[in-house]
Amino acid sequence: MKNSLKILIFSILTLVIMGGFSIAHAQIDVSNIEVFDIEDQRARIKWSTYNVPTKGIVYYGLDYQGLDHNIGYGSYSYSHESVMTGLQADEIYYYRIVVIDNLGETFETYIGSFSTEDMIDTNYPDILEVDILQTTYDQAVVYWRVDEDVKATVHYGVDREDLDKSKRVSRWSTEYDLTLTRLLPYRNYYLQIEFEDKAGNIKRSSIKSFNTSSNITKSTELEISNIQPLGYHEHLVFADQVLIKFQTNLLANSRVYYGTEPDRLRKSIRTETMPRIKEHRVVINELEPETTYYYMIKVYDSLYSKRTESQVYSFVTASLNYTTAIPTQLPVDTDGDGLYDDYEMEIGTDPLDNDSDRDGYGDGTEVSHGYNPLGPGKAGNGNFAYNKARISNSIEADHANYLRGELEKRLGSLDIAVTHWYKLLNSYIYGDYPVQAIAQAIKYGGKTVHPTISWSQWQNSADYQEYINK
Repeated sequence: MKNSLKILIFSILTLVIMGGFSIAHAQIDVSNIEVFDIEDQRARIKWSTYNVPTKGIVYYGLDYQGLDHNIGYGSYSYSHESVMTGLQADEIYYYRIVVIDNLGETFETYIGSFSTEDMIDTNYPDILEVDILQTTYDQAVVYWRVDEDVKATVHYGVDREDLDKSKRVSRWSTEYDLTLTRLLPYRNYYLQIEFEDKAGNIKRSSIKSFNTSSNITKSTELEISNIQPLGYHEHLVFADQVLIKFQTNLLANSRVYYGTEPDRLRKSIRTETMPRIKEHRVVINELEPETTYYYMIKVYDSLYSKRTESQVYSFVTASLNYTTAIPTQLPVDTDGDGLYDDYEMEIGTDPLDNDSDRDGYGDGTEVSHGYNPLGPGKAGNGNFAYNKARISNSIEADHANYLRGELEKRLGSLDIAVTHWYKLLNSYIYGDYPVQAIAQAIKYGGKTVHPTISWSQWQNSADYQEYINK
């Protein structure tokens, strides 16, 4: 009897263990996938894993080889439903579902697709910005930016209750700057813009006002001023790059011609922007170090269709190992987006525009959250330096002041290239390098600091061991 009981208990345990093993390793089957309710830049997607409770992630995008959007389903379930957002009309979208069970096992579906050709749109255009950029004696430039392609009609007049004049922009666009002409001088004007999207949804802006009491007239000459650099400038001229800055008294676009001979400026960079600007900046890359370059500025597409050009100026690029004093404070943030101007030049964003890709999110916000400030999607792995997210400017500044003070205690007055200073600062803040390692790097050509490998790993390298106590 006892032996029979033991056999029975053993059999039950065996069945339980085998059953548990079978369930834990059951193949995940994703079925009943359906994309539906495609409207208002959104689409619902549902699927089932009827045999295993799972979490899920839906990856989707316009390129089946680069699904740059994703939405997660965060709880374990047999039936799942999520919403894909930010969809554009008249496109083919691709998607893939990845499911994960409670043991961490994953399963990926094949690539699927759906069309937004017949997507219903009941959303009004979202008005992001309306601004009067410049007024003259008889003209005004109005600029707008919205979240989708629209056609626009500007209604304007001197009577707020009766905007009796209008100007239509029939080209589909998300932003535009429009010149209103033949205005009366010394008058208050009012305007309201009507936006219509491709689905026929119409939205009107609030009423804006402006005044034509300006000393700028048709006879005003277009002028270029405050041109930099003129010769050497430690914060604008580098070994292989220069930042040229200048101002115009009228909104305009520009082109910079440059070369190594003053009478043969064969290369040029066109700097057309939307909207037209008065504060201009041009970055020229791929220059040769220790070389004299000449440049000339041509300005065009201005109010009253005026054009002008500058005389020829010059600058000399720095050597590859040029040095300048450590800055007494971190560089300015001209556009107030939370990114220093020098860093914006390095990553390609515009230091004079706080939203370089015009997606409604500031450059600093996108960088700090790991998104691409120059287009859609994530920026690489979403990290700033040494695989870490960037901290705030104010905290960076505190670290910079402390590091500078400690280095001066050890090495006295220092001469460090500006770009090299930022690399050392990043190694201290994000790479966890101690001050001693940074001081030795300054003395011995960087042997004790690696620009991408953190101190916890680099301290074991042969270079570090050789130079840290030298």
